Amino acid sequence: MQEISWKINKASVKVTAPAGKTFTYNGKAQTGVASGANYTLSGTVKATKAGTFTAKATLKTNANYVYKWSDGATAVKSIKWKINKAANPLTIKAKTATVKGSTKGKNGKLKKTKTLAVSKVIAFTKKGQGKMTYTKSSGSKKITIAKTTGKVTVKKGLKKGTYKVKVKVKAAGNANYKPSAVKTVTFTVKVR
Repeated sequence: MQEISWKINKASVKVTAPAGKTFTYNGKAQTGVASGANYTLSGTVKATKAGTFTAKATLKTNANYVYKWSDGATAVKSIKWKINKAANPLTIKAKTATVKGSTKGKNGKLKKTKTLAVSKVIAFTKKGQGKMTYTKSSGSKKITIAKTTGKVTVKKGLKKGTYKVKVKVKAAGNANYKPSAVKTVTFTVKVR
């Protein structure tokens, strides 16, 4: 008697490939590709820092079914996803600093050059991310501000009085933050 061989083909099941997500940096771990019942994930699925990442999705095997991606392919899928840089939080307010050491009298002048930390003239309500730069745009020639440190120098010989100094401040940003917009602030120096 002739033996008859026969076979039941596995049913084909279509699986929708996961899509990569886009986030903005927030300092916390974020998951860029969603897990699924019919595939496994590898590569970079979670990240904290800003950047572009690649996860890999591999179809699972099953005794009764053949899993295929919705485009008919069965190969491992590479999925790109992103964490964008966040806006720079730099926020500042002007302050008033008093410098003492003038000669006596109505037209007294500063006897010695004085220096002030930037924190004496500018309040950072939100700290900028990345290197800071300070550019003076108006004010007495005898009051200067250092470009990279913000240190203010009030030069010897400046007459008693109140002086306004306008400065442009910018944070350069870093791996996780964009450069800030230029912030303009006008602080006050009182010479007594």
